[in-house]
Amino acid sequence: KFTVSFNSSEQLASKSVNVENNGIDLGGTSELKSSTAYTNTYLYTIPAGEFSNYYDVILKITDTAGNSFNLSAQIGIDTIPPKINDVVPSDGEFINELNPLIGAEYEDWIGVNASSVVLKVNGIKATNSDGQLYVDDNTITYTPNGQLEDMKEHTIFLQFSDIVGNIK
Repeated sequence: KFTVSFNSSEQLASKSVNVENNGIDLGGTSELKSSTAYTNTYLYTIPAGEFSNYYDVILKITDTAGNSFNLSAQIGIDTIPPKINDVVPSDGEFINELNPLIGAEYEDWIGVNASSVVLKVNGIKATNSDGQLYVDDNTITYTPNGQLEDMKEHTIFLQFSDIVGNIK
């Protein structure tokens, strides 16, 4: 869900606020959060859903006297986590190197937060002090300095978020 907050110098009519995207009412609810002699603060909450795009939104407001006001804005909303496209080595793959290149490509339409990327090999966080680690906005590669144990299954854990905090 997402919330729009706005102030009004007038008391608004009940059920007077709605948000539309391309002519479709997004089905939210408005609520008077606080009121002073000069300002009324309202919150308008859009119900849960998966949003991942830019939206042309119209906020339609009507006061108790029947006067209305429309405010248009383009907002970007992203509730969908980024996705991983390629992982090396792939899940279940047998390799014949004890110092393998481990990596992944990932993407998100609004952008990946490169500083949030965490790669663990056998539960140990990969760093530049124990291997060659490279991270950018869409790629991570890591080659451990020491050899991985021969003839053993190894686990790779990758976690990161996009720039608005959706975690993969």
